[in-house]
Amino acid sequence: MEIADFARFGRLHPLVLHLPIGLVAAAFVLELLALRGRATRPAQWPLLVLAARAAIFTAGSGWVLAHEDGYDGAATERHERLGIAVAVATTLAAVLFRRAERSSLLTALYRVALAIAFALLVPAGHLGSVLTHGEDWLDGPRRRVPPVVPVAATNGASGNASGAPSSDAAEPPPAPDTYASVIEPILAAYCTNCHGSGKHKGELRMHTREG
Repeated sequence: MEIADFARFGRLHPLVLHLPIGLVAAAFVLELLALRGRATRPAQWPLLVLAARAAIFTAGSGWVLAHEDGYDGAATERHERLGIAVAVATTLAAVLFRRAERSSLLTALYRVALAIAFALLVPAGHLGSVLTHGEDWLDGPRRRVPPVVPVAATNGASGNASGAPSSDAAEPPPAPDTYASVIEPILAAYCTNCHGSGKHKGELRMHTREG
């Protein structure tokens, strides 16, 4: 049995990853309201159970998806570890919640675990968006203008002011680098999100000239 046998399970990751985000955030807000006496704690138990199960399912499917061909790099590894950490912290919060009524220490540990799970959602979600949409996703759509290639100045087409042939004019200006000025900006705008350093679907790497 190999990772490829669970490929369909891994492909569910983009579908279910929003569930633990919403459930953990809701549990955290509900705890804040409970501290102020505006919510009852028994209502948190089913929410925490759902959040823990969703986080475990999401982390498991993400782990399978990350081991498919085409995903590697530091961003993928950090996203994977943070997703697992969210699942662990959420599950620990759910377990501690059931026993929190017996001890003030367990209540404090439950709140700490829930706060850690909520805080980890931010970097985990950010790295997920980087892997899916690219590092400049938060910047919004931008128009990438190809760099202007400077052309060497000359003293005239036929020579200098005295009429003598110019040595500078005799030499043609250097040819612009077509790849750097035309091709690379197009690849950066439309291709490297899926075929770059962190993700290379179809075994294509288009973020460098060699690739």
